Amino acid sequence: MQFEGGAYYPAAICLGGSGQMVVPRSTARCWTSLATRRSAGGRRQLVGGGASHDGDADRRRRQGSIRVLIESAEARNAGAWWKLSPSSTARPSVQINNLTPGGTLRICHAGGLPGARGAWHIPITANTLTTITYTYQTAMSAQESWRHTYFGTTANSGDAADNHDYDRDGFTNAEEYAAGTNPVQRGDFFRANNPQRGPGTFSVSTAGKAGRAYILERSVTMAAGTWSTVDTEGPLAADGPVTLTDAASPSGAAFYRIRVTGP
Repeated sequence: MQFEGGAYYPAAICLGGSGQMVVPRSTARCWTSLATRRSAGGRRQLVGGGASHDGDADRRRRQGSIRVLIESAEARNAGAWWKLSPSSTARPSVQINNLTPGGTLRICHAGGLPGARGAWHIPITANTLTTITYTYQTAMSAQESWRHTYFGTTANSGDAADNHDYDRDGFTNAEEYAAGTNPVQRGDFFRANNPQRGPGTFSVSTAGKAGRAYILERSVTMAAGTWSTVDTEGPLAADGPVTLTDAASPSGAAFYRIRVTGP
């Protein structure tokens, strides 16, 4: 301890005297045996035997802590961070202490991931650790979004598995996705309709689906590498009939197929 303007002592007791001696540097723990009173200025002072010390116990009792956990690992790896205004310090998943009530939490968008919220008020409670978990939603692929629409999940498993034929119409979920058809509605599946062949021409139609492109291909042997594109339509802006035509169909035997591409 140090008496103001004087020497340092390992311990000190002030007895009597006409004035108080102020011990400017100490901790509240050093004064547990002394009486405590509140000064006129609102601060808490520790007094005894003519010595006084401004304590920080009240201030500590009014403070709280906050822990922010950012999920997922993809978001953290992309550099997601948060700030507690008015501080400008950017932090990853971390805990900070000695906070007074109030403050505005801001989450940074990371790597184009969706879901980051701009800002919101965070209640800081005295002597309490407030934990907030913020989860970025990983962007779904087109096929995951399709699964979620029809099966309520993005997982390639169970009813939503690629190799499963949920509606028992002879087409797997993967085939229905490729064709843009409804995997839970029997009867809605890809069909090649009304094939027509005339002198030097061949045409075929199908029920087109939005977002899909339809390519008519021809081969005279069906061997790998022998298919050639003869007509294309799409990607379609909306569902509607599609007619594909080979305007130079050979006079001999030929094989045709429709290839469907999508998102």
